[in-house]
Parts: sequence; structure tokens; C-alpha cells
Amino acid sequence: MGQVNLNVERQGNEIIITLEDDGKGVNVEAVRQKAIERGLIAADSTLSDYDVIQFIFNAGLSTAKEVTQISGRGVGMDVVQSEIKLLGGTVSADSVAGKGTRLTLRLPLTVAVTDALMVRVADRQFAIPLAH
Repeated sequence: MGQVNLNVERQGNEIIITLEDDGKGVNVEAVRQKAIERGLIAADSTLSDYDVIQFIFNAGLSTAKEVTQISGRGVGMDVVQSEIKLLGGTVSADSVAGKGTRLTLRLPLTVAVTDALMVRVADRQFAIPLAH
């Protein structure tokens, strides 16, 4: 069974949220090939693995061999990046083959600290922002 770690810390005027897993990591060559196929980079491009991995945030880019209910359409990470940008933040990914992937979200402290109405439904708790 795999493991996912979540870390939240404050650095100056930012909240840094790090989400790491110990899975197989991002297939960098598959992402590179898809980026080339879609005309995002030239075939002879010498981008670093880190830079190539950032293409997972491009709309429509997927390395899935087939489309399922939860993968293959290239909209998951694109939506994450769009929502984080709307909040004034950034998101990046880093990965090591066979060791896992790390997502780092950076949000302005003003977004991370907000008044919310806490609601409990059965055994679940939700925070509803009071202003947006």
C-alpha cells in the first residue's frame, strides 16, 4: 500500500502546502512525447525533467492510454492550476521515477486565512468561506 504525506507550513506571507506520494512517479518521457505531439515543445528541446513535468498542468495533456471516468481527458491537473491561480497562488510538480511525486502549492497568506462557517454533517466537517 502506498503512502501520501501532506505538509502545511507558513513561510513569510505564504502558506506552502506540499503533497507527496511514494508511487512510481511521473513518466517524464511520456509527458515529453505528448508535449511534442501537441506542439508545446520542439522535438529537439533540451528541457530539464522538472520543466517537462510542469506540462502536466496543460489543459488536455494526458499520458493515459485510455479514457476512464477518472483519468485520460487531461483536465485534472489543469483545473488544480487554474483554481490555485485564481487564489493568487502557484502550483508546481516534481517527481523521481520509482520514488514518487511532490506537488507544491503556494498561496498568499491572505487567502489561506479566512473567516469560515464550520458545519458538521454526520461524521464529516466542512468549512464554508464567509466571503469570496
